[in-house]
Amino acid sequence: DTSYAVHTKSIRETYAERLGVLVEKLRAPMGRVTILERCGGLHVTILFNEAIDDKAVCRGAADRGQAVTALSRFYHEPARAPRGIVLGFGSLPERIIETMVCRLAEVVGEVRELGRIVAPAA
Repeated sequence: DTSYAVHTKSIRETYAERLGVLVEKLRAPMGRVTILERCGGLHVTILFNEAIDDKAVCRGAADRGQAVTALSRFYHEPARAPRGIVLGFGSLPERIIETMVCRLAEVVGEVRELGRIVAPAA
């Protein structure tokens, strides 16, 4: 059915645009991070280029009504996992991306300032 193909193309374009806006907005305020852009999917992985407690970032984000997941949660040995967070953007309206990124950057900054730093993964 051509209407399904048109719908699918439209959805792909919408999410690609949303991903582009999200990555653009994440770059400056997050500081020392690496953003892993994937082809496909509705998540972005943000790696901290320092040993920040990703679980503390998740708790701080949750306190602000944001859902992010600690990257260490996806590892069999969380202590050896790279530090970072996974951010879903599928249900995130483009109009609030900038506000959400600013709040998330504040959380990361607070975690850095409070010294909630963990030993680097071995």
